[in-house]
Amino acid sequence: MKISELENQIDLYFLIAETHVLRKVGGEEYRVNPCPVCGGNDHFTVYTDTNSYSSFSKCCKGGKAYKYLQEVGGMTEDEAYIELQRLAGDPLQTVKKKSATVPQPTKTEETEALTPEDYTTKITELYHFQSDQDRAYFSNRGISPEIINKYKLCIGDMGSGRRAILPVWEDGKAIYYTGRALTDQQNPKYKNANGSAHLFNSRHITNPINQDPIIICEGIFDALSIEEVGGQAIALNSTSNVKKLLSLCAQYKPVGKLILALDNDPAGAKAKEELEKGLRGLGIGFKSFGFSSIYKDPNEYLIGDREALFGLVQGIIRQCATELARTKEEYQNTSTKNHVKNFFEQIREGQNTPAISTGFNELDRVLDGGFYAGLYVLGAISSLGKTSFILQVADQIAAQGEDVLIFSLEMARFELMAKSISRFTFLHDTTQYKVLAKTTRGITAGARYLNYAEKETDLIQLAVNEYGKIAGHVYILEGMGDLGVIEIKAAVDKHKSMTGKTPIIIIDYLQILAPYNDRASDKQNTDKAVLELKRISRDYKTPVIAISSLNRANYDTPINMGAYKESGSLEYGSDVLIGLQAKGAGTKEFNIDAAKLKDPREIELKVLKNRNGQTGGSIEYSYYPKFNYFEEVGR
Repeated sequence: MKISELENQIDLYFLIAETHVLRKVGGEEYRVNPCPVCGGNDHFTVYTDTNSYSSFSKCCKGGKAYKYLQEVGGMTEDEAYIELQRLAGDPLQTVKKKSATVPQPTKTEETEALTPEDYTTKITELYHFQSDQDRAYFSNRGISPEIINKYKLCIGDMGSGRRAILPVWEDGKAIYYTGRALTDQQNPKYKNANGSAHLFNSRHITNPINQDPIIICEGIFDALSIEEVGGQAIALNSTSNVKKLLSLCAQYKPVGKLILALDNDPAGAKAKEELEKGLRGLGIGFKSFGFSSIYKDPNEYLIGDREALFGLVQGIIRQCATELARTKEEYQNTSTKNHVKNFFEQIREGQNTPAISTGFNELDRVLDGGFYAGLYVLGAISSLGKTSFILQVADQIAAQGEDVLIFSLEMARFELMAKSISRFTFLHDTTQYKVLAKTTRGITAGARYLNYAEKETDLIQLAVNEYGKIAGHVYILEGMGDLGVIEIKAAVDKHKSMTGKTPIIIIDYLQILAPYNDRASDKQNTDKAVLELKRISRDYKTPVIAISSLNRANYDTPINMGAYKESGSLEYGSDVLIGLQAKGAGTKEFNIDAAKLKDPREIELKVLKNRNGQTGGSIEYSYYPKFNYFEEVGR
C-alpha cells in the first residue's frame, strides 16, 4: 500500500494527542506547546482539515503522518513506513526488504551499506584476527576481556581510517555497528555503518520478564561500563534517539525502573529533560543517576573510580529491588483474601440499604426487588413513552422519600412537572371516562383555565397538591449540550453536600450528553459516557438510570440487544438493559403507526440483560400517552 493511502487512514490529530496536548487556536488549527521538535512555543501547528502539520519556525519540514513519525518520532524512513502500516491496520506490518514506495537512503562517505549478514561476518572476522594492541584500546577504557568477547568488540577500517567497532547484536546477528574514532584528531567522532544510529541493548526493554533496573546511557562505551560493574544498560547511541527509546517504552512498558545516566554536559541535560517529560507522559517510573561532578559519563567514571561506580550501581540495584518487592507486596494485598472482612461489612451495610422499589410490582419482581447500585439503560424507539415511563418511576421513587436527580437534556423543567401533574389528574379523576383529566398542554396553557369548569380547576389543584407531597425529593437540572458526565458528577457531589443524601440519578437522554471529546465520534463519546456513568454508580453506590434512543431500523422489529450496537457499547457497559416496544413488534401483521394510534397503547417491557438477575420474558403495560401514565396489565 502506498504511503499516501496509509496516511489517509490515520487521523494525525489523534496520533499526536497520544503524547502531546493540542490547543485549538481557531478554525481547524491546533497548536502544540512546547514544540516537540525544538521545544519552542506557538509555532508547531496541526491542521485537521488537511490532516497535516507544519512549523512556522522552520524547525521541521512538516507534512503528514509519515513525516511526523520521522521528524518527531525519530524514526528512519523504513521504520516510519512499517509504523504507518501498523497504525493503519495494514496486514503487511513487517517487511523483509525495503519497500519500493519508501525513499531509499543514498550511500555517502559517512555510511557503508551492508546487510545484517555482512555485518555479522565482517565483525566476526575482525574480532578473530585483531591484535593484542587492538584489544588494549578497549582495556585502556576499562573494558574487560569478558565484555570484549561477549560483544565482539574490535578494531577495523571504515574507509576513513581505523576505528573501534561497536556492534549492536540482535538474536545472534550484528544488525548494525558504529565506528568510534581512536584519536581526537580523527573526524567524524562516530561513523555509522548504515543510516541512523540504533539503540544498543534494546532487548532490556523488550524482554517482558526483565524486572531489574535499566540504566539509560548516551554512548555504547557508557553502557558497557555499567555492565562492567554488574548493571544492565541501554545506549541511545545518539541523543536524537530519545524519541525512539520512548516509542519502545510505550510499546513494551518496562517493569524494571529506568535510571537516566546521560552525559554530564548541556547536550546530555537536554536529552535527559526530554526523556523525563516523555516517561512521565507514559506513566513509566524513572530515577536520575548519581553522577560525580568530576566525571562526564559512566565510562570516565569507570576509568577514574571503578570501585565507586560499582558501589553506586549495586546500590541502585538493591534500592530498586526493595521498591519492587514493596510494589509486589502492595499488589498482592489487592487479592480478595485481603477484602473478605470488608466483603461481610458491605453485606451488613446492605441490610440497611434494601433495593429501591420502582413502584411497579412486576418490574420489582423481575429486578429482584427494584433498583440497586449500578447502571440501568432504558431504550425504545421515538414517541413510545420512554421519558413518561422513567418520570413516573422517578415520582414513585420520590414517594418513598428517596431523592431523585433528573438531568433533562431535551425537555424543560416545567414541561416535566406538567407531565407529572397531568398524570395525577388522570389518577384522581373519578369520572367514568376520565373527562376531567388534563393533558400536559392542558396544564401549561394558561389561557385555557378561563374556560375550565370548577371541577376541572379543583382537580388540577388536587393534582398539584399531590405532586407537592413528592416534589421535595425531585430535582431537575436542565441542559442543552452543556451537561456531560463531568457536570453530572459535580451535581451529585453538590447534592450530597447540600442534603446529606445520595440521589438516584436519571439521564434523559444518553446520546445528547455533552461530548467528552469534540474530536471523537458519537459512538466513542457514548462509550466514554457509559464508562463514566458506571463509575459514578459504583463510587456513589446509587442507581444511575439512562434513557437511550434507538434508530429507525428498529421500529418494526422486536427489541433486542443488537438494537443498541450503533449507540455505543451499551450492551456491554450496562448492568441492566431494558427495552420498551409496542406489543406484537416483529410479527407479520404488526404496524407501528397503527400501534401508536391505540388508546391506551399496548406496551411490552423486556429485560434484555441483568447482570445479577432474571432476563427474558416481558411485562405488559397499558400506556395512556395523553396523560403520561403507565399501568401494569393485570396487576
